Amino acid sequence: MWYEAMTSLLLTTVFVGLPYGIIPLVHKLANNGNAFSRLQNSTHQRFLYRRDTRLTGNPYVLKGLESIPD
Repeated sequence: MWYEAMTSLLLTTVFVGLPYGIIPLVHKLANNGNAFSRLQNSTHQRFLYRRDTRLTGNPYVLKGLESIPD
């Protein structure tokens, strides 16, 4: 009957949806409590990461020109 297909549907849903729940947890553990990560593939992206860390103390808090001292 229809309820016999529920096991397959449940397993498929769990295995397809599992990475979407695990990836933020891994990022939270690896990035000092932040569930998001910034890519640093190029020199320019690494420069922006270091700039934000230097200006705000946190690379995930973005500030504009108002955060640069005169």
